[in-house]
Amino acid sequence: MSDEHRGTAGRSLRVLIASPLEPECAARVASIPGVVLDYRPDLLPPARFSADHGGDPAFRRSAQQDSELRALLAEAEVLFDLPREWVAEVPQLAPKLRYLQTSSSGIGQLMARSGLDPERVQVCNAAGIHAGPLTEFVLLALLHFVKRVPELQRAQAQHRWARLAVG
Repeated sequence: MSDEHRGTAGRSLRVLIASPLEPECAARVASIPGVVLDYRPDLLPPARFSADHGGDPAFRRSAQQDSELRALLAEAEVLFDLPREWVAEVPQLAPKLRYLQTSSSGIGQLMARSGLDPERVQVCNAAGIHAGPLTEFVLLALLHFVKRVPELQRAQAQHRWARLAVG
């Protein structure tokens, strides 16, 4: 990691994971030289499925957990995502914040609600992150219909095994 990214020569960069993240992804962040990672899954909503960076909307922190997360935010220079319930308070809760990495794209409204100063905080989004899976899905859907899968499924259900040239 260059000194530019550390802020000042030899100083660590404090990173807080503020939304559910798979432990192996957090471990990769923690392995970066110069990074001090605050990763406390117990303070975050549990993920409902793989890559669920919003977490369970029914999740509620205890007063103690709120206090702990606020203390971590106060020291964070880098955030991976925003604590959604405190979006409007982030400028006050995270006064040392310099970089924000979101786990989604299309974050204009979120940023407007946050009140973060773009002159002070560099914001990176995840634009394009779903391009590969979406392309795969489109190809799957095209093949599904071009290869007449619904017709084949109906024939299978009816135990009809007619010759069929699927082109």
